Amino acid sequence: MTQLPVPPRRGCAFPELPELPPRVITPPTTPRPSGNGPFPSDNPTSLASHSLNSPTTNAHDSLTAIMDFGHSGMLNEDGIHVDMDRLKKGEVNLGTSIMAVTFKDGVILGADSRTTTGAYIANRVTDKLTRVHDTIWCCRSGSAADTQAVADIVQYQLGLFAMQSGKPPMTQTAASIFQEICYSNKDRLSAGLIIAGWDERFGGQVYSIPLGGSLHKQSYAIGGSGSTYIYGYCDANWKEGMEQAEAVNFVKGALREAIKWDGSSGGVIRMVVMTKDGADRHLYLPDSDYKERQ
Repeated sequence: MTQLPVPPRRGCAFPELPELPPRVITPPTTPRPSGNGPFPSDNPTSLASHSLNSPTTNAHDSLTAIMDFGHSGMLNEDGIHVDMDRLKKGEVNLGTSIMAVTFKDGVILGADSRTTTGAYIANRVTDKLTRVHDTIWCCRSGSAADTQAVADIVQYQLGLFAMQSGKPPMTQTAASIFQEICYSNKDRLSAGLIIAGWDERFGGQVYSIPLGGSLHKQSYAIGGSGSTYIYGYCDANWKEGMEQAEAVNFVKGALREAIKWDGSSGGVIRMVVMTKDGADRHLYLPDSDYKERQ
């Protein structure tokens, strides 16, 4: 079969483009800022450094590694800043609002009920007020697992002390045990605690133990991520020697403001009122404008 010649194309013909040499992308030589900035530190174990120095990694993969802050706990894909450096992978965090105040006849503890894992709400109705003895309670913030373990140890120690001595422990004793555990394990624990109680010798007392394990006796104490937003409210409304109803309204108002502004706080408001007559629990629901549930 005879092949016919192909006729030349009519009209405008596009000129042939010269072949371009392959583009070589060189990784930047300027060191990345270290510390708590938006980029991981430039060390051999850093995700960004490993990606840039790898001979098999292209520029797109390097950029992806630098921008993927979710793995380093800096910035998740939804744009919410979450500092997970102190938490183990998948650990539940009590990003929270807790407080305790003294009043004329005793002490009041209060807390919200939201538990988070990063930006995910793991539990909406958590109980962050833990009884360690008849008239000694604690508010827990930080790692849920760490604070539960510490509270269980202190509860055991106080029960053993009460059986051996034949008398109830003082709030100061409980706070000292909490402080000893937190300080001795400060590099392994993520726990911010408030201890409050009533005893016959000193009446109502409030102690706070922030991260690091220091111990502070205060007239009132606030803690957790939501406490940042209510320092001004508490300073403006706090009064020594308040009646019980006035102190309850003070705690409820402060926690409502914390829940309003802090994304890691929410749910119901739980309170424990302790006097010489014992401890009473109270629950306030958000769908009824935080009126007490009967």
